[in-house]
Amino acid sequence: MDDKSYEIFIIFSMLRKLNGLNKQRVESFGLNNLEYIILFHIDKIENLTQKDLVNKLQMPKQTINSIILNLKENDFIYMQASKEDKRVKTLLLTEKGENEVKRITDSLKASNKEIYDQLGEGKINSIKDDLNDIIDVLENIMKREDI
Repeated sequence: MDDKSYEIFIIFSMLRKLNGLNKQRVESFGLNNLEYIILFHIDKIENLTQKDLVNKLQMPKQTINSIILNLKENDFIYMQASKEDKRVKTLLLTEKGENEVKRITDSLKASNKEIYDQLGEGKINSIKDDLNDIIDVLENIMKREDI
């Protein structure tokens, strides 16, 4: 592996490590990362359906369905027929789900604020810009290669 390729490999390794650390934070609350992500989306987006989650998260329908069934079984969410189309079921948080999202979000906000305060606005914006640049370049390469 040449030096340039190795440097990009290191960036992706660092991102995997960062993602793993973030997953650990969420899992310390007893939910897996995907369960929390789905609960968070249900909390923030009105009239959200399973199909919306599949499209938004770009994950297989069966994966989303399995997580939703688990969240329903644990009384975090329920499904309600849409007023416009009874075949469409929207996802809503139960009171238990609302409390859980608030508990986790409050804790994550505190640690996220600490990260932000330690790094500062300039560095945070620079990291976001750099990651967006990498995403753009990789997407263009993948389009060109029909991946």
